[in-house]
Amino acid sequence: MSSPVAAAEPVDAKKMLLKEERYEINRNVDELKNNLAESEKKTIKENEKTKIAQKNPETEPPKATEPPKVRSTAAGCVTDAEILLVDVSINLLQVTEPIRVEKLSNGMLVLPESVFKELKLIPKDGKIKMSDCSYGYQLNTNSGITYDFNSEKFTLDIRVPIDAFELSVFAKKESYKIKPEDSSKGAFTNYQLYATQTKTSDNFSGVLDVTGFNKLGSLTTGATVNKDSREVNIVRTSTYYQKDLPDKMQSFVVGDTVNSDGNWSRSANYFGVRWSRNFTTQPGYIYTPNPIISGSAALPSVVDVYVNNQKTFSQKINPGP
Repeated sequence: MSSPVAAAEPVDAKKMLLKEERYEINRNVDELKNNLAESEKKTIKENEKTKIAQKNPETEPPKATEPPKVRSTAAGCVTDAEILLVDVSINLLQVTEPIRVEKLSNGMLVLPESVFKELKLIPKDGKIKMSDCSYGYQLNTNSGITYDFNSEKFTLDIRVPIDAFELSVFAKKESYKIKPEDSSKGAFTNYQLYATQTKTSDNFSGVLDVTGFNKLGSLTTGATVNKDSREVNIVRTSTYYQKDLPDKMQSFVVGDTVNSDGNWSRSANYFGVRWSRNFTTQPGYIYTPNPIISGSAALPSVVDVYVNNQKTFSQKINPGP
């Protein structure tokens, strides 16, 4: 007979081996679970980063993309532009006639240079030769210009800042210069005569000025005459040649003349040459300082000037300073 203790020993050894195998299997399973959990976490983080990058494209590195190039001829004239005939308004100021506008292949709009001059706009950059080789300017939004093009109605609404317009000057009465006409030959005389008679004597006196003129200028001479019962006395007063230049408001004098007196001096007669300003050659010219009022308007407006509650001036103005 065999002892029960000796027979039980192999059974216990098998149980121990089975326990060790189960422990190894459980440990491997736990490691697999941990690896799967870590890989899932990494996948979730990558998906979250992708979603954030899609929502905020600024976080993505910029891609190097080149704008489409505008085709041009050897002379620099654009060849692939689309020609449009549109109604243009600038700061709600409607242009009377439709304007030819060209749309480039890169989407930019080009206005002719004549439109900028007509509307007193100051072009800043973007000068280009249009399809007909005339100059124009691109509507560059970087310079503060915004525009809205309606392809259905063919209208172009442009908004520009006030400093993009040239300065406009308005006056109540515009000064103009009279153009002189060619003078023909002639002469005239100015005189003043006085005479007295008494029982004992006869007296006579007078002042005489004689002027001859032609297209080269005028020559004037003057004299005084005094006559009494005993003698006759004649004294020359002045003789001079004068040439007026009305277009320049100047006068040139050679001979007996008078200088212009200032605040700290008196006038003096002298014989010589004088070339000076002469405002009397342009009647109505205002040479004294006048008040100046300045301002700016973003939209088409009307300026009314009141003096002592009375309207003295009214003027329609376009946008600009």
